[in-house]
Amino acid sequence: MMRSLMVLLLCVSAVVQAAKTPTLTPAEYKQLTAVQKLIAEEQWKQARTSLHALKEAMTRPYPNALRLQTLGQVELQLDRYPQALNAFRSAYELQVLDESQQLQLLHLRGQLQLSQENWKKGAALLEQWLLDVAASEQPDKVKADDYLWLAQAYSQQELWRKTIDRIRTAIKMRPDAPENWHQLELAGHLNRKDWKSALVVLRRLVQINPVKESYWSQIASLQLQLKRNRQALATLRIAYELGYLKKGSNQKLLAQLMLQHQMPYQAAQLLDQAMKAKRIKRSERNLRMVASAWSQAREQERALDTLLVLAKRKPTATLLGRIARLQVHQKQWSAAEKTLKKALKLKAKNPERLLLLQGIARVRMEQLDAARRSFTQAQQYADARGVAESWLQYLTQIQQSS
Repeated sequence: MMRSLMVLLLCVSAVVQAAKTPTLTPAEYKQLTAVQKLIAEEQWKQARTSLHALKEAMTRPYPNALRLQTLGQVELQLDRYPQALNAFRSAYELQVLDESQQLQLLHLRGQLQLSQENWKKGAALLEQWLLDVAASEQPDKVKADDYLWLAQAYSQQELWRKTIDRIRTAIKMRPDAPENWHQLELAGHLNRKDWKSALVVLRRLVQINPVKESYWSQIASLQLQLKRNRQALATLRIAYELGYLKKGSNQKLLAQLMLQHQMPYQAAQLLDQAMKAKRIKRSERNLRMVASAWSQAREQERALDTLLVLAKRKPTATLLGRIARLQVHQKQWSAAEKTLKKALKLKAKNPERLLLLQGIARVRMEQLDAARRSFTQAQQYADARGVAESWLQYLTQIQQSS
């Protein structure tokens, strides 16, 4: 209904103006008025038939331009966009309508071309319209939406510099511009790999919509791209503390940055909580990261607990050796000795190290004969020979003195 009213008003306006000019005869005025009646009654097909029938009667440029302009509006109402475009183009090219109507036709042609995804033609028409408006000294005719349409047309053609120029103008004209307008400018900068300008837009977007996690993660990503790692850490920490960082991948990145900047305790806590909340998978890789973080934070018991969980899934000689070292550090001699037994049954890259550790655990447990066997086996390896011999000498001294 609204579009019908707009068509009627445009057509009536054209006929009223025509009535004021001496170039429209009473008969021509009467014929066009009859068409307006059909339009007012929304008899679009009949109106179109009548306008086509008037082609022979209206051969002079001015009345023909009015007929074509009205025909274009009717075709538009019937969703016949190509025919509407042809009618508007023909009316415009006659160059006999007043300046306001000519500008209106040019603007409408540009919009219709864009609606048909004819980006290049539509953009060219709107750019010409902007020039003509400027020449007519009617700047109030230009709205922010006009620059938005141009920006969208250029983005479809991947003309990013023009996209940025036009959307910036649109945003300047409308301070409360919707979020997606700023997103369009961001897309332009990202496609041009202008990371610094993209950051400026993202900071604007995060003020508009702070709860949108992707803005925070994009800011951090670009800061990392620009080698501003400490800034990226600060960005993600703020988002996390405000409760906006929900995705496991983003929380994991934050933990990695914390580890890089000597914050192992915070990293371990974050990863542990994320796994409990099932945001991060309890994968082998992630469990190793948590254990490493706890270890760096000198929370050896927590590191050990994490590694024991991992060992239940996939025990390897290397992993069991690491567990045994922590158990020894915690003076859990019996547990360490059992762990080392399991490790030595697997194919270890450096069995001599495990044998030395096993020998030490057995000494602490006062299993001296068993300890001697461990050190004797370790003695067979060149890398461990010196240490093993020292321990064997120590055992001999103890046994002789007892």
